This record gives sequence, structure tokens and C-alpha cells, in this order.
Amino acid sequence: MVIASLMLAITALASPIGKTMGDVIDIPILNPEDQPGGRPRSVPPFSACLDTSQNSLLVNALYNVGYVDVVIENLSTGESAEFYFNSAVPTFFPISGSAGNWRITLTLGSGEEYQGEFVI
Repeated sequence: MVIASLMLAITALASPIGKTMGDVIDIPILNPEDQPGGRPRSVPPFSACLDTSQNSLLVNALYNVGYVDVVIENLSTGESAEFYFNSAVPTFFPISGSAGNWRITLTLGSGEEYQGEFVI
């Protein structure tokens, strides 16, 4: 299951909008400073997917970038949670599963920021 989730998460960079596949939603992670439709300055170091059956979000760093600040927020309800994780280990983060537009923001120690958005 984890390997399947990781494989789905790796494909998340292919589309700017999360795509639903059963109970798993791929979440593209992008640098918000990149221009829409433009070429990204670098490949984001993260992939992510949502497991709606478990109300959890899997974040995988494609390489070790140290400790990362993670904010997951429901833009529709204002609900939010903040976590820290070691990027050397793929990590599941719990979410409420409330309907709405969601955003995950990942901030590196250097201040570099990446975001992904999805809808439940």
C-alpha cells in the first residue's frame, strides 16, 4: 500500500490539478513563485497524495532537505494544522477530511516554500 501510494505521489508533478484515483488523490507540489504555464526553476523536492479513506496526507521528499515546516489548511472553513517532519522519512499527516478547498504549504529551513492544493 505504501509503495503504491509513493508511486502515485511521484506522478503528482504531471498535472497542475489533483486527479482522483479511487480513494487516492495526487497533489502536485509547486513553487508558488513559478509562473503559471512557465517552466519551473527547479523540480520541487516533494510529492504528496491524499488517502481519503484514511483522512491522511502522505508527503515524500524526493531527496533529504532536512526538517520541514508543514501547514495544512482548509481554505473553505479556516481549519488548519502545523507539523514539522524530517524529510528523510515519508510521513503521513492526519487531516479532518472536511469538505472544501485545501492547501498544503511546505517550508524548508532556508525559507524556500512549496505548495499544493486539492479538493475534498
